[in-house]
This record gives sequence, structure tokens and C-alpha cells, in this order.
Amino acid sequence: MFGWFFYALLATVIYGVIAFLYKKAGEHNLSTIRVINRSSIIVVFISLLFVIFQKGDYFWGVSTIYAFFNATFFSVAAIFQMHALKFAPTSYVLPVEKFNNVIVIALSISVLSERPSLIQWGGIVLSFIAIGAIVWAIKNDKGEIISLKKGLTFSFISAIGSGFSIFTGKLASNEVSTMPYIFISYSFVMIYTFLISIILRKKSKNEKTKLFIPSDKYGFLIGVLNFFGYYSILTAFSKGPLSLIQAIFSVSMVISILMAVVFLKEPFDKKKGIVLAIAMIAVILIKI
Repeated sequence: MFGWFFYALLATVIYGVIAFLYKKAGEHNLSTIRVINRSSIIVVFISLLFVIFQKGDYFWGVSTIYAFFNATFFSVAAIFQMHALKFAPTSYVLPVEKFNNVIVIALSISVLSERPSLIQWGGIVLSFIAIGAIVWAIKNDKGEIISLKKGLTFSFISAIGSGFSIFTGKLASNEVSTMPYIFISYSFVMIYTFLISIILRKKSKNEKTKLFIPSDKYGFLIGVLNFFGYYSILTAFSKGPLSLIQAIFSVSMVISILMAVVFLKEPFDKKKGIVLAIAMIAVILIKI
């Protein structure tokens, strides 16, 4: 019924809200692993219901292979994004994460034989300029420099993970059924985060009792949004070109940053405005 643009736009809005909720969870110093684990449980539950009640021939073997790689990359991206937002403002972290644009487009060119135009190449160059502008903004920031640098380091790692996760999702969208793929992917994420939580629990015995209710509330809400967001982006991938969808998807950072400014009262000065403007121009050029 709807085309790839609608699903890409829907996913953009949903993931913009999710990134804001990650920031909110970080503001309350909630357990990153626990939030992601609870969100993955919700996605597994919802997608399993669809798998049970939908009829179809599912290629479980192929789906499992794609899901394993996607879950691994996604887990890295989500964990490091939440950690990054604990150390640095949203207006720094999310533009840096748009470095995943370069990864996705590079893979699109080399593997899918997509060919960006000269204008799109200009957008790729501007993506790097945006990152340099962020470093310039931090150098003149009055906040805690060490904390900001740590946040941006985590952002780069998250960008790499999300770039490969997005590309894996594109490949899977053309090869396997959506619901089984989502179910297996988030089952892996659930297992990963559960194992990590066992290791971390030995170091912080009081975490479970102090953070149980808030972490679960954020996790469940993020899980519901994650299911519909990931379904939307996979549907868009199955219908349209990866480079254009990724460009639209990148606009999600604007939603997150604006929500952080409005609801969390994050400062938004001229330097950050310049950084955001450069990043947005890069996105627009890549979309053309």
C-alpha cells in the first residue's frame, strides 16, 4: 500500500524518539545492558506472535545467518550509543553517529553497485567536515573535555556498528521473510545482553534492586518502538534504494536533538547549530 518513502520516514521518526529515550535513560544513569535486554525481549515477544499466526515458508537457516551478523552489529551500536549519551550531549553524539552514512554508502557502492552522483559525493565529504566541526566545537566547550571525548569515542564505535547493521538489514530484506528475521535477530540481542549482564552483576551487586523498575519501563517502551521502527526500515529496504533510505533515516538525529533541547534543556549554541547544519546539508546532498 505504502511506498519506501513512507516507511523510511516512519522509521526516521520512531528511531529519533528511541535515541531521545536512550538519552533520558542515561540521564537517570540506568543500566545500559538491562534497558537493551528488556527492549529486545519485547521485540522477540511481538515478532514471535506474528511468526506463529502468519502463514508462510520461512528460510530459517538463511535468516539465522543474517540475524547473527545483524544482532552482533546492532548490539555494539545500541550499547555504545547509550554509553555515549551518558557522557556527551545529544547534539554532539548523534551527528558523529551519522558517520555510518559513509559506511553504508561505501558498502552500497562496492557490494550493491550503487553509484552516487557528484552531489552525493559532496554530501559524503561534508559528513567528514561535520565530524571535524564537532571536534572544533568541543575544543571551545566549557564542559568536561574528558567526558565529551569519551562520549564521542563511543559514538564512533556505535556508528561503525550501526552502519554494518543497516547494510546487513538491506541484504536480509531481499532474501528472507521479515518477521522470522526480526525474531531471530532480537533473540540473539537478548542472549548477548543477558550474558553481559551476568558478568556485570558480579561487579555491581546492588544494580538489580536499585534500577529494576526504571530500567524495565524504558526497556519495554523502547522495545515496542524498536519493533515497529525496525519493521518499517526493513520494509523500506525491500522497496527502495539503500542510499536514499539511509539519507532520510539520518534525519532522525534532528528529532532526537530537538527533543533533548526542549525536554532536557540541553544547551544549543551557535557552534552546535553550525555542526547540525553541516550534518543536515550532508544528509540532503546524499539524498539528492
